[in-house]
Amino acid sequence: TGETVWTSDPLPGDNTSYCSPLLILRGGRRILLNCSSRHGFAVDAQTGKILWTVPMATPYDVNVSTPAYADGQVHFATPHADVGAFRISADGTKIEPAWNTPLDTCTGGFLLADGILYAGGYQKFRHWVGLDWKTGQIRNELRELTTGSAVWADGRLYCMAEDGRAALVTPAAEGFRIAGEKRLT
Repeated sequence: TGETVWTSDPLPGDNTSYCSPLLILRGGRRILLNCSSRHGFAVDAQTGKILWTVPMATPYDVNVSTPAYADGQVHFATPHADVGAFRISADGTKIEPAWNTPLDTCTGGFLLADGILYAGGYQKFRHWVGLDWKTGQIRNELRELTTGSAVWADGRLYCMAEDGRAALVTPAAEGFRIAGEKRLT
């Protein structure tokens, strides 16, 4: 009908941001994961009740990277703050830290494939890394390619770097390998 079903109470001192919501199912509960200008948060998708928040303040009051979720764990990232991954309780109403990382993804977001979280950093990491999803430990680093965005297909990353290079990147146990690249003009 287009009628409002629910609204959530605003978080104090917070604004909306550019992040896309992620809908998950945890403990039979539909939960929306998202970021505002100063927090990562979870909302009960049935009622609109905010379940929990994670501080993610930046000097620019904006967070743009959609959270990553798998295996009962969520990862948030923002420039200017070390955030990381959190284990979500079985009923979805609480979180506890799983691991922390200085990976400060800004634009382009990150992606999770085969147990590895891939992302380009912003200030602390101006290159690509692959983090073990369970531990947060760096499994791969690619310093030859600047931060940017990527998609995952056929076991590879198709990266678009901030410096205008498009690259086909193959992750391996010993690190990343650039299979091909082209500067876009």
